[in-house]
Amino acid sequence: MPGNFVVPKERTKPWGTGHAVWVAHEVINEPFGVINADDFYGREAYFQLAEYLNKLNNPNYSVVAYKLVNTLSDHGTVNRGVCHSNGNGQLQGVVECVKIGNEGGIISYPNEDGTKSELSEDTLVSMNMWGFQPSYFDHTKTSFSDFLSKHGQEPKSEFYIPNVVDELIQADTLDVDIVETNAGWFGVTYPDDKPYVMEAINQLIDKGVYPKSIWQK
Repeated sequence: MPGNFVVPKERTKPWGTGHAVWVAHEVINEPFGVINADDFYGREAYFQLAEYLNKLNNPNYSVVAYKLVNTLSDHGTVNRGVCHSNGNGQLQGVVECVKIGNEGGIISYPNEDGTKSELSEDTLVSMNMWGFQPSYFDHTKTSFSDFLSKHGQEPKSEFYIPNVVDELIQADTLDVDIVETNAGWFGVTYPDDKPYVMEAINQLIDKGVYPKSIWQK
């Protein structure tokens, strides 16, 4: 916990992705990447993120942005963070769109008034794959402390990575570069997604993209 904050007795779990990354602040002193542990991001995306992080004297952060069509499920709707650019290849904000589905080749999501908004296949979305500099930890400590002062006593409150990033963008503190990828993203949103994901990974193994056993020497 930052500063003098203590965990309330009623709290049964950590405070989400923003908190999860911040706890590593004492052991990370170089540019680093962040992913969701239960998602498959594709080999290409890792190479692109590594290339970005290896740029010398680059103070910016980055988000690896996927084409929406590569992140949809055939078995139901999904929620995605749509990336908005400032026109210079940098992130202006991420707007969460819920219940995105593909019906007859038309990708859309419902609005509050009952109408639907369409999205193109090439719409860029964030799947929580980020590239950060060590300065992220200082910014997060300040943001997380403010969050705890306001919501720390709420048993189910959550502190997310995009919260920190959005605050920094809106305050014009730093730039977040958009790294576009054509990689395919796999996730098990629905039980019926599991066979598809297993088959897709097996195909990559058959093609030699990955070894049959990641533990082989």
